[in-house]
Amino acid sequence: MKKIYMLLVILTTMASCKGSYTQVDAELMIEGGTISECPLGFNPDSLSCVEGKVKNGQFFSSLLTSLGMSAQEGYNLTQACAGVFDVKSLRVGNSYKAYYDGGDVLKYIVYEASRTSNIIFGCQPPYEVRKYEKQVTVESRYADVTINSSLWADMRNAGVSPE
Repeated sequence: MKKIYMLLVILTTMASCKGSYTQVDAELMIEGGTISECPLGFNPDSLSCVEGKVKNGQFFSSLLTSLGMSAQEGYNLTQACAGVFDVKSLRVGNSYKAYYDGGDVLKYIVYEASRTSNIIFGCQPPYEVRKYEKQVTVESRYADVTINSSLWADMRNAGVSPE
């Protein structure tokens, strides 16, 4: 009989500021008298949000145009991307959130480049682009299972997820 020890890694990410915040500056937020960092650099609760995914055949410029930016504004934002984000690396199926200021003025775009990083585009002059790496917490858990018939069946019988 064999004993197998399984290591499960769980990634948890912090997606955005939660709760009621007041903006202090682009990087710091204050809540109840204590200063905490807002990962996005702005208060998303004060803006209206439109979510979407990058479509097949969609370029960065066409995405910006579809969100309400003019061609000149899109060009200026693309120039601000130098050294931070390659606009050719836009991937079909990746999510984005567009934040508007109550009306139809686009303020920010948050593009999910990967599960752990976002690219934040400031869509008003002065145009800015920054990368945000989400906090990742790694938690290790172990399971001790004796294999009698099959690994899958014995793990299920022990109450451990085979995944």
